[in-house]
Amino acid sequence: SSSVLSSYDKWKDIAINLAALPPDEVISTLETHDPFGTRTFETKILEQETTLRRTLTMEELKGIFSCPVPSERISLPDQRD
Repeated sequence: SSSVLSSYDKWKDIAINLAALPPDEVISTLETHDPFGTRTFETKILEQETTLRRTLTMEELKGIFSCPVPSERISLPDQRD
């Protein structure tokens, strides 16, 4: 679907832009801008677990960081030997 494509394109563009930077700028960008939302996701998990005083279930995690339905996931073939 087009929403998957646009989401994919967004992540691809971020990765390409980061790859074009020198290593120190990549680290700085990741630390200051959180382009992939990793720290935001971590903060939400910690806040919920602290409030609930327990580890979140898989369903609760999916509510914070929803995964695409299987038909919309992008996967690559396994290339391991």
